[in-house]
Amino acid sequence: MDYTTSGWLYKLSSANKFRSSKWQLRYFVLLDTELRYYKNEYSIDASNTINLRNVSSVEKTSHPKHNYCFNLKMTENYKEKNSKCQKTWTMECNSEHELDIWLAAINLRLSNFNDLLKQSFNSILQSPKSTKNLISRRRGIVLASLETESLPVLDDDIHSCSSKESILSSLLEEQKTVPSKISSQGFCIFSINKYSSDSLS
Repeated sequence: MDYTTSGWLYKLSSANKFRSSKWQLRYFVLLDTELRYYKNEYSIDASNTINLRNVSSVEKTSHPKHNYCFNLKMTENYKEKNSKCQKTWTMECNSEHELDIWLAAINLRLSNFNDLLKQSFNSILQSPKSTKNLISRRRGIVLASLETESLPVLDDDIHSCSSKESILSSLLEEQKTVPSKISSQGFCIFSINKYSSDSLS
């Protein structure tokens, strides 16, 4: 945006056990993602800054003898992380016309900001390259030992295990050097593969 909204508003201060709430006149400046207020229009440093990313909605409201008010409601995430901070901001305008201007300006910022978030999120989801890389990287980590291309080779070795075992057994019987223990199928496959590569090929 190439413009700002600014003007004098009354801010309702939050009450605590030491003081009651009261209306304070402050000079507000609405930027793209922030609402700042100053003690006067010539102040260099802002008294406080409200980040619009933490604002969930703005709505019209009223208080006794204060008819042209609006509330800024903070997000639930902000409330959880900032339990001691102000949960709702209440400001009063000088007229209904000014109230409409402020409501429209703040709503425009909130809607534009939310649209930017949605566009950014959708662009990530709709990117084939990003999605493909993410999936293939996960597959490489999680499913590396379950690749289907290696299964036929493993099946051939298992099916040929019995025939190779019989050949090996006959050779060992002839030499009368049969091992005392060949019980594990895994050990059997490993021994036969090694023996056949050295002696049977």
